[in-house]
Amino acid sequence: MLRLLSVAILCATVLLPAGCHDKQTTQPIGAAAGTAGRKTYSREEFEKMLKGKSQNEVVAALGQPDRTGGSLGVVEWLYAGITTNNGKPDLRATVIFEGGRVTKFDYPE
Repeated sequence: MLRLLSVAILCATVLLPAGCHDKQTTQPIGAAAGTAGRKTYSREEFEKMLKGKSQNEVVAALGQPDRTGGSLGVVEWLYAGITTNNGKPDLRATVIFEGGRVTKFDYPE
C-alpha cells in the first residue's frame, strides 16, 4: 500500500506540472518567445498595413499572434511589443476582426 502511494505521488509530481503549463497564460505579455527581434511599426504604419486584411494575410505579414480571443463574431489577436506611439513602445496591440477582416485596433493607454 505504501509503495502504491509513493508511486502515485511521484507520478503526480512529475506529470501534473508538465500538463498544466500554458505558455500563453503563464508568461507576462511581451515575454512570449518570438517577440524578441520582431519588427516594430508605428501605430499608423501598423493600421495602414493591416486594415481590411484577412486572418491569413495578417499571419503572413506578422506571424502568429501571441494571444487570441473574442466573442460574438468578433476575433481579437494580440501582438506584444510590435507597435510604437510617438516613438514610445506599446505594451501590446490588439487586431480586431469582424466578418473575417481587420476592422479595428486597440492599444493600452
